[in-house]
Amino acid sequence: MGPLLYIILWILIPAANTTAEKLSMMGKPINITNISSSSSGSILNLSGNTKEFIGSSSSGSQLNASKLTAEFCEVKASSGSDISLKCLEEFNANASSGAHIKNHEKSIQTTIKSSSGGHIDIKN
Repeated sequence: MGPLLYIILWILIPAANTTAEKLSMMGKPINITNISSSSSGSILNLSGNTKEFIGSSSSGSQLNASKLTAEFCEVKASSGSDISLKCLEEFNANASSGAHIKNHEKSIQTTIKSSSGGHIDIKN
């Protein structure tokens, strides 16, 4: 009975594809704190202006914040993920395991750390 019920529910219940759907599935609230992180192949696009942006990306996911302008940014990327953003003043970035981070603006203060094939591009 158990395996049959599992198969029926698997067919009837749609997969969680968006970040909001995945957060709802896990019982987490949908807000900017939770949405600024992406994982497991998800794609997240952000735009607008903010004073502070803290985000992370992992497992081949993409966090595209190139249309989001922030004064302070702290980002971490790992496992082949990709983060793109516009940080104006303080930019702290950590990329590892083949991840890529790109800042489209020149920041006043930049701290970068990369390891295991991680790559960080900064505008000079």
